[in-house]
Amino acid sequence: MKNTVILLTIMFITHKCRAQYFFSGDYMPKPCFDGDPITIIDSISLTSLDHRIHDSISKNNDTIILHLCYLRPGGPQGIHRFSEKTNIGKLPIGKYVVKIEGVINFFGVCDSTPNFYNTIYFPLEVLAIPNSISEEPLSKITLKSSQVNENIHISSIPRNSTLSVYDFQGRLYYKDENAFGDFDINTRNWSNGFYVISVEVNKERKRWKVLKE
Repeated sequence: MKNTVILLTIMFITHKCRAQYFFSGDYMPKPCFDGDPITIIDSISLTSLDHRIHDSISKNNDTIILHLCYLRPGGPQGIHRFSEKTNIGKLPIGKYVVKIEGVINFFGVCDSTPNFYNTIYFPLEVLAIPNSISEEPLSKITLKSSQVNENIHISSIPRNSTLSVYDFQGRLYYKDENAFGDFDINTRNWSNGFYVISVEVNKERKRWKVLKE
């Protein structure tokens, strides 16, 4: 009876440790511009000895598919949750959907049929670099200082401009879709660090990097 209980316990633990999940996915840098090498970051749960042995990247219209293959050595293992990175290179300007799928087995065979318990999707956008814009009218825009304390001051914004400010993780802190003239943005309650200011008009964009101290 005792041996049966031990055997059932081992079987239960082994079964529970066979789960494999993707928890989240993201990309860097953010914001991402034309010409930037792009790295995909995913958070994953495997058993402790499992490890990636191969990855492949493909593109289907506006979907970037990241197919990840892992080896499971076998035997009782504990749960291991961690993050990993995959460089997918550069993408043309546009909006994409990233799909991450996984396959895992005991033999190191990277077949094309995902067997993870889930597949994750998230958006990715590649923006135009400043060098691609024309000199007028964005050349007239001036930023008072690349170092800010309580406000960001921008002068000579053209009519019908969209003014946006992101942090370096791509989170939007400020947006005005009808910015014009001289503009002050209150940053008093923002965290210290680097931000990207973007002004867009007629599908042309100019950006600056500023440091809030």
